[in-house]
Amino acid sequence: MAEKLHSASSNGYPQIDPVEISDDELRAEIGREVEARLGMDYDEFVEAYQEGTLPDTLAVNELVMLLRFVELSGGVRA
Repeated sequence: MAEKLHSASSNGYPQIDPVEISDDELRAEIGREVEARLGMDYDEFVEAYQEGTLPDTLAVNELVMLLRFVELSGGVRA
């Protein structure tokens, strides 16, 4: 019989252990993604977000969702 690659929870979905990272680690990761996807740095991205001048694209929307995690945990630092 094949070995299971992951354990399933009672609802049939795989159990995923949470990974905790600090706000600074999250900001750094978002900064790397902002640079790679939009060609701007984290501070420019936050400023454009706060001003409402970011384009309505999939990449921006995904990055804004990540930025909201930073807001929830302690505020956006630009």
